[in-house]
Amino acid sequence: MVYYREDLFLSLERAVIGSLILTMTTGVINLKILSAANQYPYEKHFPQTMRLSELKNKLQLIVGMTAKAMQVELHDKDGKFIASLTDDLATLEHLGMQIHVSDTSGEIAKLLDSSMIEKYNISDEQYDQRSGEFFLQIVFYN
Repeated sequence: MVYYREDLFLSLERAVIGSLILTMTTGVINLKILSAANQYPYEKHFPQTMRLSELKNKLQLIVGMTAKAMQVELHDKDGKFIASLTDDLATLEHLGMQIHVSDTSGEIAKLLDSSMIEKYNISDEQYDQRSGEFFLQIVFYN
């Protein structure tokens, strides 16, 4: 998985409590998440004060691997390796740049291996003998 810190911006969050409106300014980081399990990038906003351990827990739902199985590396914008991230107490604000996460358990590779899936095959003769496809017969043969 690759996490790219696209930008850092301030968002205004409002909470209404009775007639009192609270406005809080919060630093938010926009991360672009790529992984072997996801064909397309996933963009998500996270607070810059979030710790690496909290991020891993949130990413479990996105990438499908456990936080303990994640190996996190820091990469620059060009994808060049800089360092391994092992400090789960570090905040996103301090990590910066591009984060690459690998599955150390190998479970994601097993899930992506389509050769392990049993496929159902039927011969043309057996298919022609099937009944109950009245709709298809009306649409295609009339």
